[in-house]
Amino acid sequence: MLGTSVHKRIQDSRPSNYQSELFLQDLVNADNFTLKISGCTDGLYQPIEGDLPIIEEIKSTYLDLAHLQDNPSKYHLAQVKVYAYLFLRDREETEIMTHLTYYNLNTHQALTITNKYLEKSLEIFYKELLDKYLKWLKEITKGELLRNSSIKDLEFPFDLLREGQRKMMVSVYKTIEKSAAIRIQAPTGIGKTMAVIYPALKSLAYGLNKKLFYLTTKGTIADIAEYSCQLLLNHHAHFKAVFLSAKSKICFNPDKACDGNDCVYAKDYYDKFDKMRYELFNYNLFTKQVLEDLGLKYEICPFELALDFSLNCDLIVGDCNYFFDAKARLQRYFTEITEEYTLLCDEAHNLPERVRNSYSVDINRDKIVEVKKETKTAPKEIKNHLRDLNKLIIEEEKNYDYGHWIITELNPLVLKAINHYLTLMDSWLAHNPVSEAKTSLLDLYFYFNDFLRIYNNLDKSFVLYLHKSNRLCYKIYCLDPAPIIGKLTSEVKSLIYFSATLEPDDYFEYLLKAYKKENYFLALDSPYPPENMCLIYDRIIDTTFKNRDQYYLQIADKIAFTVQAYQGNYIVFFPSYKYLESVYELIINQLPNHTLIKQSTNLTAQERNSILAGFTAKNIILFAVSGGFFAEGIDLQGDLIKGCIVVGISLPMVSFERKLIMDYYEQEGKNGFNYAYKFPALTKVIQAGGRLIRKESDTGVLVLLDKRFLHPNYKQFLPHNWKSSFIISQKEEITQAINTWETKLKPQ
Repeated sequence: MLGTSVHKRIQDSRPSNYQSELFLQDLVNADNFTLKISGCTDGLYQPIEGDLPIIEEIKSTYLDLAHLQDNPSKYHLAQVKVYAYLFLRDREETEIMTHLTYYNLNTHQALTITNKYLEKSLEIFYKELLDKYLKWLKEITKGELLRNSSIKDLEFPFDLLREGQRKMMVSVYKTIEKSAAIRIQAPTGIGKTMAVIYPALKSLAYGLNKKLFYLTTKGTIADIAEYSCQLLLNHHAHFKAVFLSAKSKICFNPDKACDGNDCVYAKDYYDKFDKMRYELFNYNLFTKQVLEDLGLKYEICPFELALDFSLNCDLIVGDCNYFFDAKARLQRYFTEITEEYTLLCDEAHNLPERVRNSYSVDINRDKIVEVKKETKTAPKEIKNHLRDLNKLIIEEEKNYDYGHWIITELNPLVLKAINHYLTLMDSWLAHNPVSEAKTSLLDLYFYFNDFLRIYNNLDKSFVLYLHKSNRLCYKIYCLDPAPIIGKLTSEVKSLIYFSATLEPDDYFEYLLKAYKKENYFLALDSPYPPENMCLIYDRIIDTTFKNRDQYYLQIADKIAFTVQAYQGNYIVFFPSYKYLESVYELIINQLPNHTLIKQSTNLTAQERNSILAGFTAKNIILFAVSGGFFAEGIDLQGDLIKGCIVVGISLPMVSFERKLIMDYYEQEGKNGFNYAYKFPALTKVIQAGGRLIRKESDTGVLVLLDKRFLHPNYKQFLPHNWKSSFIISQKEEITQAINTWETKLKPQ
């Protein structure tokens, strides 16, 4: 809006014969392509009759005008030259003047860079530009033709289709064909990744959409997608897929600013990209390793390279934040206009909570105090303002006791001070300062921006509250992610949600909102015999908060009896780390012939992978947390895992925010307890149990240690294929149940 008003002010200051927003275009037929080049130049005028016409482009900036005088943007200069040529080419004049006008938003001063061009020189420049673009367009078109022909002929890469896999593929293809949405519950081990990617690529070849986005809610899923893509390429498919990493995981210079003055990989980025662009067509999969290798070879930022070349990829694989989080969203693709894109969202049961967390933000005085301490080299005006903002919040703290307080709006003085901090920072950053305080001040700048972005769009699906413990915190909490999910997904053509856990259907249909004319649900049966799993319910154990301490020893004993009765590797899932520690201390001496491993709160990716690799050994027992890394997206087949034990229902902890969620859904006419507690908990249980049977020959034991699992209010929501079940009370009965199951399992 500010830039628009600046343009208008400058345009109004020009002579009366000034033509604003002059539309110019050209239609070029070359090499079987028709190119339409068009745009609006900011102005055309002739100050004195008979003088050369002037084409003007206006740019608002915070940069120092003295610097721009000798260093104008070559892209801005190119833009005004193109407009100048488009204006001249059908006229009698052979010369033209161009004005590139910069307006500094801080000083309110203007700088005009003037150039004079002959039509012939502009024509040469313009044609060189078109030739360059046509060369690139030919490469893209050649790739699309090869992609389409190869994928149309592409056979499914496995000899046998698993039961339900064909039905899933047909449903995916028809959903894309109808521009619809679908939620697919596909049991673990059905091969759902390939059952989604294969038909989606087919739809590209037949022109049903233009690009596929494979969204993940767990990092390990991208590895499975990469494996599936490589398998299809090995079967002579031709397509390009890019695997996006978080900036923090791929950046070569995480401690430097993202500009050419500070980082060599950002310096002359577009010139480097121009030199390497044709080499990129030699690759099909742009994995993290490939992007890093290219980045080092050309000294170019691998993160930006992935984003830029994604424009020429058919499949983009990345975290769901790249679509659903406003801070990370790929704005180059997603707008208010519905595009011919398809979203493929894996492990979709995690999406509502991910979106809720992304849109829940706070302003904590702890953060302001921390930044104040780190900004001794900041400009005096900014330091003083942070000091005043801190004092302002201290005064408000005096009005509240410890606890939570729902409010309808921010203190106007605090809101004004936060906005003023952003204004001061805009002015300071425009001069590209070198300062030790810059990183901390920028961090706070984005911290405030994130809060205000949501604060300015609050509705009933959010709540604003104060929290006071040590220092005051303003919190915006997202109660209901469904409206956000619905609004964002309305901007794409078709939508495929899939997971092993998408029931109850009415619960996920509401949360995974899809504003499409047709919205389907498909629940596929497990392809594996239900008798391959021995399901044991315990009717005694009570893991409710009030009684859990009484049962720690019984839980430890029943875990020990299970792993001794049916030898092999196990994962034992707990509702919390505290619960895990309590039982672990009691069992550690009961199993001297087993290796016990604990999941800790801060495991690195390398440590997690090391634990999984350790399952190639014998008698491994991993103590893990339900809903954590080891409960989803890991694939331990055959003898790598022989049993899962789930301790407790894993209901979310009772808290102020959970109560807000429950109350909200009650007011919306739904069962608040189910939405806030029960359904999220059962989803974790089902996912944990899904680690056990991964292929046709897998067998194993699943033990549910909580008597609530037998209550109809819970049992009715467990998977239908959890059938071969036993109910036990005493630990000795576990051995009898497993022996009975094994006897039935053995061939007669």
